[in-house]
Amino acid sequence: MSKGSSPRPYSVDLKTFDKNWDAIFKKPDPRVIEDAKLEDEAFKRIEEENKQKNNIAINNPESLLVTANPVPDCTCGRSPFKHCSGLHSLSEEEAKRQLDIYHENLIRDRETYYSNNDQQT
Repeated sequence: MSKGSSPRPYSVDLKTFDKNWDAIFKKPDPRVIEDAKLEDEAFKRIEEENKQKNNIAINNPESLLVTANPVPDCTCGRSPFKHCSGLHSLSEEEAKRQLDIYHENLIRDRETYYSNNDQQT
């Protein structure tokens, strides 16, 4: 039998051998390293921004109102508020009906509120 007829037996399994080989000789792709670095920096920047927002919110709770997404101003003139309430997507009759329902509920809620407060005093 000659010296090169059969390979030497491995002292470790093939999976471990491959992992060790890669750890020693395989160089990581520079693009992957750069992408990971940029991703880490982005996450750190986002974390810092969130910390700043949280500090502002803790020190000044009114700032939460400022950072919330504002509702756009009403351009159709149907809304009883300054801000849009979605009535522009309705027909004229349906918008009027919805406003009537709103006013009825508003009056009912005010009457309920004042009658409950009168009973407590």
